[in-house]
Amino acid sequence: EVTMGGVAILPEGPDFNLAIKSYWDESASAATPDVNVKKIVFNTNCPLAEGEDIADISSEAPVYIVADASGLVLVNTPAEELRLGSNGSNLFANFGALEEIGNLDIINTEDCEDMSFMFSMIEAQEYITPRLKSLDLSKFNTENCTTMRSMFNGCEKLESLDVSSFNTSNIENMEKMFNYCRSLTELDVHTFDTKNVTTLASVFEHMEHVTSINVTGWDTQNVNNFNHVFGYCRVLPFVDISSWDTSNGGNIAGLFYVCTYMTDVDLSHVSFESATDVRSFFYGDYTLTSIDCSHIKGCERFKSYDKFNYFFWHTKGVKEFIFGDLFYAPNENVKS
Repeated sequence: EVTMGGVAILPEGPDFNLAIKSYWDESASAATPDVNVKKIVFNTNCPLAEGEDIADISSEAPVYIVADASGLVLVNTPAEELRLGSNGSNLFANFGALEEIGNLDIINTEDCEDMSFMFSMIEAQEYITPRLKSLDLSKFNTENCTTMRSMFNGCEKLESLDVSSFNTSNIENMEKMFNYCRSLTELDVHTFDTKNVTTLASVFEHMEHVTSINVTGWDTQNVNNFNHVFGYCRVLPFVDISSWDTSNGGNIAGLFYVCTYMTDVDLSHVSFESATDVRSFFYGDYTLTSIDCSHIKGCERFKSYDKFNYFFWHTKGVKEFIFGDLFYAPNENVKS
């Protein structure tokens, strides 16, 4: 007889991931690409006591998973509430054939501190084009989360993503968060609180169909890694980074790498005062016609230094370079 009610706690993200994949592959890990699971559905107040109990050791109530040959996975609990613990990393990682997650909004995520690779499909890409097209995370409680590294990395087919309610005030790592989200055409994350973020490396890299990214108002004073933030955002015409403080950025290489159709850029608040690498900053930005670097501080630190190489390479559409007194280009490899 099943006791109804109480609180059920899911296992740690990698363990949940493995519990499902092991139905088809007993040697699987969280990084193992899966091509079997098509739909995962969560159910609370469920009287069924079928399947394997995968609940965390601290859980008051059981959590049963049942899978069938069609690729449907049911996650059932008799509890009133279903919670995720502190480690939500890799929860749904590399389920390449996954098309839908049902009742995701019933999971209480307020205790989760690690959401890295939660929906990442980066390993699955080599075996199958990931199929997940829509994610509504408007009910996700992220107030205690400290890392969202690679959270959506490799979600190639994701066309709709709602992260509008995310509380990111404690986030420190956003590296590759939206990397390879190739099908998203717009992303509004201007409400993100980024005051504690230390790395934004490749956060939007390979968003190859995005035409609008709203990061207005982001506080980046503690960020030390800006490497390839907008790299390969090929059709992005403009992004407002006027609020960004890059004075503590060590690696700022390739910030706008291969932003092929970028037509305008505002560098009035960009600083290289702590930079150790600014190579390929505008590499491959063919459509830019004017670049004003006259306000960039700290360029004098790169005299005869190869970490400035290829700064303007393949920007042949530029008709006007504005350097002013502050900007210093140390060698001939800066532009081509």
